[in-house]
Amino acid sequence: MIFVDRTTVAAPAVLTVAGGKGLDEKKQAIINFQPGGPGKKFTFKAYTDDSVRDALTVLFKKKCAYCESTFVHTSFKNIEHFRPKSKIAEGVPLKPGYYWLASDWDNLFLACTLCNSQQTHAIHGSAIVESLGKMDQFPLHNFSHVRDHRIGISTEEPRRLLINPCKEDPEKFLSYGNDGNILPKGQRGLVRLKGEKSIRVYALQRIDLIDERKKVRIAIERQQQNVIDYTQYFLTFADNNPILAASFELKIDEHMDILKEFMDPNAPYSAMAKEMITNFIANQKRLLTPKVV
Repeated sequence: MIFVDRTTVAAPAVLTVAGGKGLDEKKQAIINFQPGGPGKKFTFKAYTDDSVRDALTVLFKKKCAYCESTFVHTSFKNIEHFRPKSKIAEGVPLKPGYYWLASDWDNLFLACTLCNSQQTHAIHGSAIVESLGKMDQFPLHNFSHVRDHRIGISTEEPRRLLINPCKEDPEKFLSYGNDGNILPKGQRGLVRLKGEKSIRVYALQRIDLIDERKKVRIAIERQQQNVIDYTQYFLTFADNNPILAASFELKIDEHMDILKEFMDPNAPYSAMAKEMITNFIANQKRLLTPKVV
């Protein structure tokens, strides 16, 4: 999971223009669900407009907001409500959910089916097959969910237990293991809780996902070893064979450029790649400083 700056893509007009579908639907939802309102079954449609789906695809770089898998070429582009619109599934389901945020641009994400809906998964490090995925979950730490549009969500934000990649850098909460697995950071407190809960709710430890991250990890490790090998060759011949050293210099640059591609925000699992490559450069600083760093 990586930080995504929502200001880089404008909110679609269908959600923001006065008299448009988004604001009109919000008004109708508030009338329906406010205390004393009819509370009838309500169908939210404005967020499904193609312009919203297209904008989210650009914003999240064709990747799932949660697991960072590139999926739009093989699967439907699911529009995910960060705060669920129809109900909140925490213990006894609460209905309605955050009805006033159903067409709010800041509450909409692009997500793959396996992160966004509950499915049965084999989990890394566990012999138990579990049903995981976000669906209507929205856990808070020792706090009641806001149920009224007049109050707003600011009071519950400090108690939110799911990482919002558009409001905070997931790097603060998540790390990556040698098997392609994902780990919570911190020893205790809200940082640790948020990492643990996000991993579970988004099903980020599912085996198939870990296998894909592992493939990328192996490819990165291969390029890192190439950098080490060619740097050693360069240092060996730098003084007595400048022509040969220059050829190794080109190889170093080539493999460093490949490493940079793994860290590109458009690349799948770029958060893991960034952590790996940053640690690699720090750990190999003595070797790499003469030519690479």
